This record gives sequence, structure tokens and C-alpha cells, in this order.
Amino acid sequence: MKDSFFKLVFLVVLLFVSNNASSDEIQSIGVPYVQNYPKSAYLAGNQNWSIAKDKEGIMYFGNAEGLLTFDGKYWQQYKMPNRQIVRSVATSGDGKIYTGSFGEFGFWSYQDKKLTYKSLVKLIPKSNKLTDEIWKIYVHGKKVLFQSFSTIYVYENNKISVVKAPNALLFLHQANNKTYVEILGNGLFELQGNKLIELPGSKVLGSSGILSVLPYKGSSLIIGTSKNGLFIYDENGFTPFNTPANNFLKTFQLNNGVRILNKYYAYGTILNGLIIIDENGNIVQRINKSSGLQNNTVLSLYADNEQNLWAGLDNGIDRIELNSPLYFYFDKTGQFGTVYSSIITQGKIYLGTNQGLFVSNWIPANGNLFNNFDFRLVPNSQGQVWDLSVIDGQLICGHNDGTYNIVGNSFEKISNISGGWTIKKLQSNPNYLIQGTYTGLVIYAKDASGKWKFSHKINDFGEPSRYVEQDSKGDIWVSHAYKGLYKLTLTPDLKTAKNIQFYNETNGLPSNYNVNMFNVENRIIFSSDAGFLVYDEISNKFSKYDALNKSLGSFSASN
Repeated sequence: MKDSFFKLVFLVVLLFVSNNASSDEIQSIGVPYVQNYPKSAYLAGNQNWSIAKDKEGIMYFGNAEGLLTFDGKYWQQYKMPNRQIVRSVATSGDGKIYTGSFGEFGFWSYQDKKLTYKSLVKLIPKSNKLTDEIWKIYVHGKKVLFQSFSTIYVYENNKISVVKAPNALLFLHQANNKTYVEILGNGLFELQGNKLIELPGSKVLGSSGILSVLPYKGSSLIIGTSKNGLFIYDENGFTPFNTPANNFLKTFQLNNGVRILNKYYAYGTILNGLIIIDENGNIVQRINKSSGLQNNTVLSLYADNEQNLWAGLDNGIDRIELNSPLYFYFDKTGQFGTVYSSIITQGKIYLGTNQGLFVSNWIPANGNLFNNFDFRLVPNSQGQVWDLSVIDGQLICGHNDGTYNIVGNSFEKISNISGGWTIKKLQSNPNYLIQGTYTGLVIYAKDASGKWKFSHKINDFGEPSRYVEQDSKGDIWVSHAYKGLYKLTLTPDLKTAKNIQFYNETNGLPSNYNVNMFNVENRIIFSSDAGFLVYDEISNKFSKYDALNKSLGSFSASN
């Protein structure tokens, strides 16, 4: 199971975040899991312009071919009256889904589990005919605001009023229960009632476009512009937020932003996916096409109430699981080949691959760790690495050419026997290690300096021994890659195998192939492609471990 777990074509290593990590912390180690939803999954247009979620957990997407809904399993598409692109979508507490498109806006509501549409355009005063796109929608109490590049339409009590500006509008934003909009050439304004009040000094933001206004510390704001980066707005006015994140967003053209967990900010770009930063402007995550996104142009972002970050892309939809315990590291160079084992010890991470042993520094406190891996081949380790284990503080590497003790960059051979597979302490005698190899079992003991060294090969058993475990009675279980299982009793001096018993399909194994095993609370659990098994000593047979298989569902068969 361990081997297949790491033999993933697109992953180099799967990094587990500590169980002690707070659920409201976004990890800087590796890249979070990204679930891709390509066009072939949702069967609509490439581009996804806006995202929202309702109180029932249904997701809504403003798509190039209409409104998409997703309940976690099924996608449905709904067309606008004139089959327009849906540029904006928002949900309200009363179950309505508001959408905006070219020359049209209104709301959808469920009838017999299907959405039906009601246009609100007829409520617009005749002197303010809608002739352009609705780019933003915000539900603000009993009001719903629809924004085009020329007008803000305010829907309340089944009536629509309009707010006009001296010049074209760009985008509407809401932060700290206030509404803001950019008037091109004039700066940033706050919408108060039906009036637009200028924020003094906002022209310093430039003319590239204000594309994100989000709550910052206290009552201040963090403002994102297309090409001029981030600014902080507080009692002192507008101040450039000069951080590495700012340089990234200037270079790759910020396009949208969303606040996450009240202390992080995700920013989508036109050219290079998205980044997540902390309140100090440190980049916590960079997520782009090379690390899982389908496309580097992020048209929309939405943070839901389950710590998922949704990205509407120029081609597809992606869901980024910020609360997942799984984080990924991608081998962009292809130097590793296939990874068979990995371990973190003494401030370093080691990868055992079919190309050799690679090592890099491991500094979890470093916010840019996932970008700072500098894997290098440990000298003289070329070839197949099967296993990495730390035993009594010593890092032991099972290799095709033998077994090695690793200290820093030194690769010291401690056994010449080929094919060092699983190595474990003997529970019955912790002064010794037992290891499975291509040609049977070997024993290790410590020398005078306290280092593990080869002691002897166990006699009378020469089968390839992929996995090894010792049960509570002291018997040794061995998994053969193709034949099944063996149970051995060793002589007291650990030199000879006796009472060798063989188990295969006739004893209840679903297959003789690829049976693994684990010692869980002093009980041996066996895994197979058909699920987990336990051994019954009375019947001398194996049976399914129903409780564990049921708990793990489909994962129980992922040997």
C-alpha cells in the first residue's frame, strides 16, 4: 500500500499537514488539492465570470452560455432569455439567485426543483434604458445593487432607482458594510444612499483599474489595482503595500480578490493563476497551471463557508481545498522519476526514488517553503531506493544495491545484501532490526558506537520479502509480492526460521498478489486490492475487516 500510495504519475510527494495545525491556517507547505471541473464535466461555455453559493449549499456560476448550478454531484445549465453570457451572479437569504448579462438582469427561483427566471428590466425607469453588461451584483440588506459600466441600478421593494456618475464606472465593491465604485478618471467613491462620495486622494491608485476592495485590519481597506498593485486605505489615506506580493500582482496583472478566514487574501491574475497572501503581504501560496489549475487566467474567485476557494477560469472551474490535510509538491523538472518513500528528519526532507535518494531543507516556519525546495541527489545514491526509516535517530535507506546509513550527505553501506525492503525493530527484542530483502530476511544489531550494522542473514528462508511485521506472539509475517503470505517462528538466537506456514487464496486471501500489512495497536492488519483483512488463528483463515472497510469506503481498496 505504501508503494502504490507514492507511485503517482503527477505527484512527487504527498505532504501531510500536522493534525495539530489549526483549521483556520492556510499551509505554506506544498500546494493544496485542486479539483478540476473542465468544460467536459459541466457541458457549458469555457469562461466562468462569477460565482456564488446559496444557503442550501448549491453553487452557481455565471458562464459564457448561461447560469450553471452544481450540487456537488450534478451540473445543470439554465439559459438567459436571449442566451446571453451571465457576467454576474449573487444569492440572497430568501432563496433568490440574481444574475446579470447584456441588457438584462433579474432573479431565478426554484419551482418543482427547477429554476425559473424573472426579469427586472421592465422596472427600470424609461429614461435609463439598460444597454450594456451587468458586471457586478451585491445583495445589501433589502437592496440588490446591479452595476453596469454606466449605471448602478438599485432594486428594492419591487422598484428600481438609478445612480448615475459623471464618467464611466468600472466595478462595484463591498467591504465593511460599505459600497465602493471606481469612476474612471476620478478615483474611488463610496455609495451613500443614491450619492457617490469621493474618497480623497484615491487618484493615487492610478488609472489601470480598481479590481478588488476588501476589509483589512480594523476599519481599513486593502485595495487591489490591475497594474499598480496593492494599497492600504486607512485614516492616513492611501499607502502602497510594498511587499513581494505587490510585485507579483503588478507583473501578472491582478484581476480579482477575495478575503479568506478573515486574515488571508486570494488574488486572481490574468497571466499567472492566483496567490494567497497573509495580512503582512507574505505570499503563502502560489497556485497556477503548473501546480494544478486548468488555466492561468482567473476571471472570478469565491470563498465558500467550507474553506474551499473556487476559481472561475478562462477555461474551466477549479475548487481549491484550503482545509484539506493533503498538500502536494510537483516535480516540474522530472528528475525524480517515481517516488517510493519519503521522510522528514532533522530539518530535511528525503525522497527515495527509482533514480536515487534526493534531499532538501525542510523549514515549516518559512512561508515560502514550497517554492524553496532545492532537491539534490545524495552522492553515490543513484539507483532504486525502496525504503526510508528513522530508527533510534538513525536514517536507514533500503536500496537495490544494499542498505545504507545516511548522515548528512554521507551514504554509508551497512549491508551488501541486495534489495533492502521494509526494516523494523523486533518487538520481542528491540536491540535488533529485521529487514525483508530480495532473498529473504536479515538481522541488524548495533555496533560499539551505537550504529546499526548488518548482523546475519536468517537461515532456511530465502523468499523475496517485500513487507515484514511481527505479531504479538513474536511470529514474523512476510508478504511475497506475488505468492501470498508467510508466517515464521524464529529460533531464540534469531538465526533460523522454523515452523514456516504459507497462506494464499485457499486460506481466504482475495488474491495472492500485492498483500500488504500493518501493525495497529499490536494487531496485524492486512490490506489487499479487495480491502482490509484480519487473520483468525482458530480457523487459520483470513476474513474481511468489515468495520474498517466500511469506515474507509472506496479508500479501503486503494492498496
